[in-house]
Amino acid sequence: MNRIILMFFVFIYFSFSQDVDYKYGPDKTSTENNLSIYDQFYKQKNYTDAYKSWKYLLDNAPARTKNIYIHGSKIMKHLIENENDSIRRELLIDTLLHMYDIRNIYFPGKEGYVLGLKGKDMYKYRSKESDDLLLCQQTLFESFKIDGYSSSATTLNYYFTTTAKLVKYGEKETEELIALFSDVSTVIDYRQASLTESIFNAKNDTLLDSKGQKNLVKNEKELSRLEDVKTNIEKTLAPHSTCESLVKLYTEKFQENKNNLEWLKRSAKLLIKKDCTDEEIYLNIVSILHEKNPTSESAFNMGVRMIRNNNNNEALAYFLEALENENDYINKSKYAFYVAKTYFAKFNKTDDIQFCVLAKKYATQATTFRVGWGEPFILIGDLYAKTSTKCGSDPLSKKAGYWAAIEKYEYARLIDSKSSNSANQKIEIYKSQIPSQSLLFENNYLDKETFSIDCWYQEIVKVRNAIN
Repeated sequence: MNRIILMFFVFIYFSFSQDVDYKYGPDKTSTENNLSIYDQFYKQKNYTDAYKSWKYLLDNAPARTKNIYIHGSKIMKHLIENENDSIRRELLIDTLLHMYDIRNIYFPGKEGYVLGLKGKDMYKYRSKESDDLLLCQQTLFESFKIDGYSSSATTLNYYFTTTAKLVKYGEKETEELIALFSDVSTVIDYRQASLTESIFNAKNDTLLDSKGQKNLVKNEKELSRLEDVKTNIEKTLAPHSTCESLVKLYTEKFQENKNNLEWLKRSAKLLIKKDCTDEEIYLNIVSILHEKNPTSESAFNMGVRMIRNNNNNEALAYFLEALENENDYINKSKYAFYVAKTYFAKFNKTDDIQFCVLAKKYATQATTFRVGWGEPFILIGDLYAKTSTKCGSDPLSKKAGYWAAIEKYEYARLIDSKSSNSANQKIEIYKSQIPSQSLLFENNYLDKETFSIDCWYQEIVKVRNAIN
């Protein structure tokens, strides 16, 4: 606590003293000399000798360059990890953590991201005691609160890990960890969708410059980190997040939280994620949530419930409501996809081809709202395969729909690696249904490259058989 008070007064001094030039310090020549010295040692990875000049800049010219803070992390961690004196080591850790706060004063704009880095280092160097761990969690909470759906994988990982450790120590309740899982996993899903789209666009940009290429690599690494975080938090929460345990918890807590919108939202999200939407408590939660605070998200939640009740008409109305009232394109893509799936379900019940037309329409919409997403193309492939025999007048044309379906599955796995398993399974199923070589021969199609399908949809597809 004394460290926090000390840092507070340091911030006040830095923020309000009017007689100091924070860019060049009390002596510009000394500042430039120290900048040159530390920079040369840093480039040589001689972090020990870089420290003295770097510390001069941090203390006297904290606004000189952002590199003070970007490089400072490596310099300080090297010194900390090679320091044997415990008192000296703690002072070095103080400097490292203080550095992040100074950065946010003189180089604002990425406060959430910087607090996430600080929280990570607090966890690494100061998490053995409960009090330190609580301070670490508070820092990561502030980062998460600032960045929200833009939170880094680092912040998400350490925020959840810190909270899990506090639950283990008896400082936090399991319910708080479950609530946090709902929040964090929602952000991960959103960021994965957003990054996948950005990566797809970058890979298809023929004019991508070096800056764009660097950003592409950065996004690919962050996407991989998010997947690791997702795996880790799901593994951590697994013992506490079975349908049985969630239903028991939410049923017990429902009455005291039925006016708490945040609790209702988190609960609904987690029950959907864990596929617990058949439960009565889910209906109670989403019904009161939509009644008290109707939003696109609450309408979507109601639609999910109607699907589980096999009430496709009401589900469709809710999904369309969600789609029409949503402004975020990532979310719009999800709602459009659910509209498409519901129309497909209606076709399966009625055999009315018009529902296929509508299902394709909304699946296509989903791909325009979020490019680089494979699932809508798999759904379109399913529509083609399901109606193949309805789209022809002879044995060859009645099988051409399987060509069209396979092309959609191939495209899905091409643009979205997450769709590969599903796409490959469907390709294996339907490649045995495409026209055989003998059927192509009988219809004079052995040496033709394409086939035109003119049914409830129009496609020109590649002619292939079991051999090609």
